[in-house]
Amino acid sequence: MSKKNKKTNVSMDLVTLLDLELQASSERVLYLNLLRDAFDKEQSDYDLLEMLCDGMSISNKMLRELEYVISSNPVLTPEGSTSEQVVLFEEDQRILEAIILTRSSLRQEMRRKKNISSFFH
Repeated sequence: MSKKNKKTNVSMDLVTLLDLELQASSERVLYLNLLRDAFDKEQSDYDLLEMLCDGMSISNKMLRELEYVISSNPVLTPEGSTSEQVVLFEEDQRILEAIILTRSSLRQEMRRKKNISSFFH
């Protein structure tokens, strides 16, 4: 197999993946609360509702993907290390990258269009 066609898998610290999972779970709750507030208003802001729904969807996708990766992929402890590493196959990497980039773009859009940023910190 040539170097060009060789697939490489990377690993990610299990604690980091669990932190991402916790963050996505918290964001999902925040988006749900913001959606409830937005629906309680007399006048609907459809741009805001769209962004909040997107955020809820992205958080849910992140949770689903992380749960799958953590439960299905090999978990290794490299020699000389005390932290467990989860192997990320190429498809897992692409999916997680896409979700993270989409989440980042949405955050920028919410900050720019609706001046909403403080609840992410």
